Amino acid sequence: MSESDFKNEKQQRARLGQKAGMTGIAFNCMLFLFKLTAGLLSHSMSIVSDAVNNLTDAGSSLLTIYGFRLAMKPADEEHPLGHGRFEYITGLLISVIILLAGFDLLRSSISDILTGSEAPDISAMSFAVLAVSIAVKFWMSHFYRSTGRKLGSTAVEAAAADSLSDCAVTGVVLLSAILNATAGIDIDSWASLIVSAFILWSGWKELMETARPLLGGRPSDELVHAILSSVMEDQKILGVHDLVIHDYGPGREFATMDAELPDSLSFRESHLIVNEAERRVESVTGVETTIHADPVRIGDAKNDETERLIRNLLVIVDPGMTMHDFEIQEADGKQTLTFDVVPSPANQTPPAQLREKLKRVIASRLPGVELVIRIDPFSVR
Repeated sequence: MSESDFKNEKQQRARLGQKAGMTGIAFNCMLFLFKLTAGLLSHSMSIVSDAVNNLTDAGSSLLTIYGFRLAMKPADEEHPLGHGRFEYITGLLISVIILLAGFDLLRSSISDILTGSEAPDISAMSFAVLAVSIAVKFWMSHFYRSTGRKLGSTAVEAAAADSLSDCAVTGVVLLSAILNATAGIDIDSWASLIVSAFILWSGWKELMETARPLLGGRPSDELVHAILSSVMEDQKILGVHDLVIHDYGPGREFATMDAELPDSLSFRESHLIVNEAERRVESVTGVETTIHADPVRIGDAKNDETERLIRNLLVIVDPGMTMHDFEIQEADGKQTLTFDVVPSPANQTPPAQLREKLKRVIASRLPGVELVIRIDPFSVR
């Protein structure tokens, strides 16, 4: 992908993101005003709470637009990798605002339940507003989902799930209004409590979702597969390990890895092979890549036999463990085995304990051999 293509893709992404944000602001502000009016006229705390829920959605859309614009800023001296993470930061701010609104509504709902509140007087307008709100939110869910897939934006796709959940929340408020109007059963404060609990749940879920890339979450399996497949197209590359993907915002990922090459190749040949692999990865995935050429001894019977033995012994300790960078060194009559291992995701043994366990198992079959084992927990499997 050329620099101009990358820039055009970012601009198109920003335009679609801003369009989604503007749509969210317009419809959520409209629903907020209608519900607030209906809630105040009918003295219904649950409808007012649902209106506040729509207001937080509008605020989320506003911050989404701002985040997309900030993320579009080009790299500068202080931010050489660009400003893409602003999109994640604005998502984090959105979740905090939602949580604050949810806590305030929760406090008001509990107070009304404990002290009592005026029974609501639900009008036909209130029923109409709630019914229209469900229909609008259902359409918005479809709109956000299709836009989110085009953008590859978790924030926009999360808005789709949130809009669908809003349909259910407004449905609870509508049910409360129906029970009040037809049977005289007043559960308005309890319905408001349910709405506030939903707002808190939505805020917490969004907080976890937006914090994940900032904390260095695991990349998608699709991206990992695309990178590895592109690298392994060259049959001279025997394997790949130590793949690490750094996320600096949507469309600004960087990857580093080691590619195993026969040690019979010259330094120049290895360099040309990994350079071509880097270009393949970038053209297919858009991920800028740096590959280190890792020489592997081929055709040495003793080396191959020892390596097979070590791999079989690793299975005893952890069936899902993998090994790379295996090397046999001999000096002054002493043999040293050096290698890295990647534990399986389910293996939670502390590195120091795991290393000692591996040494005990291997020493039982290869006494007198010195072992240098590195536990590598960061490689993407």
